[in-house]
Amino acid sequence: MRIDPGVVAALRAGGDEPVCAYVYDLDGLRSHAAAAVAALPAGCELFYALKANSQRPLIEALDDATPIQLVAAR
Repeated sequence: MRIDPGVVAALRAGGDEPVCAYVYDLDGLRSHAAAAVAALPAGCELFYALKANSQRPLIEALDDATPIQLVAAR
């Protein structure tokens, strides 16, 4: 995983206290999602549960990498 040095510096700027943060490698996510979709057998689709994590940058990264269709839960 590649973490942007600016993100690391910002997290460390708070001092020596522990920091809780979710840090995502969006380029890695795009690459992994595209590879996963490419490896699926014909007729299969990849679904992502937005309830699990609906952060816009993650959704946009998945949308860039795969032909996803967002469907509202009922």
